[in-house]
Amino acid sequence: MPRSLPERMKDWRWWGEQVLHFLAGWAIVWCGAVVLGAFRVPLDWLPTILVPLACFAGGVREIVQNWGDYDGSLGDSIVDLGAWCLGATVCGVAT
Repeated sequence: MPRSLPERMKDWRWWGEQVLHFLAGWAIVWCGAVVLGAFRVPLDWLPTILVPLACFAGGVREIVQNWGDYDGSLGDSIVDLGAWCLGATVCGVAT
């Protein structure tokens, strides 16, 4: 039987996984900003383009990773996607 989300949150590895999701969202926006900046895309457009792109990539990743997983993984997927999108948004605002 899988552990509930509050039980998993007590494990330091779960928090480490959320940090990695945050950094993945950050990295997509940062790398995209470097690439689009090379093509002279205006800086004020970068968050508008890249943050939704990073969140979409995180959503696809979560669907692929959790396809056919146990029923309780939906809450964990939502938290993972939230960490991913938070990293993207923070990097987008900082860009």
